[in-house]
Amino acid sequence: MQMAVDTTKFQRSIAACIANGERLLEEADWAMHRASTGVALAMLAQEECAKAFVLALVRDGILPWTDDVRRSLSVHECKHLVTVIMEWLLEVNERRLHETGERKPAADPPKYLPPDVATAMNIY
Repeated sequence: MQMAVDTTKFQRSIAACIANGERLLEEADWAMHRASTGVALAMLAQEECAKAFVLALVRDGILPWTDDVRRSLSVHECKHLVTVIMEWLLEVNERRLHETGERKPAADPPKYLPPDVATAMNIY
C-alpha cells in the first residue's frame, strides 16, 4: 500500500543520511590504520548514501513510499543492491560529462543495463 509523501520530512531524512555518511567516511579515513574498522565504517557510510538515494527517489515521486520500500531502508542487503545501481549511474554520468567536455558527439546510450545492475534492480 502506497503511503502519502511529505517532501519536507523526506528532505530532512535525506540530509541526515548524507550527514551520517560524511561523518562515517571521515571516521573511516581516520581509522584506516585499523583496516577492519575503517572498512566497516566506509560500508556504513555507503549504506547511508544508499538510504538518501532511495529517499530522494521517493521524494521525487520516482519510487512509491510503500511498507516494503520503508523496510528496505533498514536491510543491509537492500542498501548494498542500491549501491550497485548508484555506482553504475555515477559511471554513466562521468562518461557523459567527459564527452560533453571534449565536445564530441555523445556515444549511443547502451541499449541494456549491465547484468549486475539489472540483477540488483530486479532483486530490490
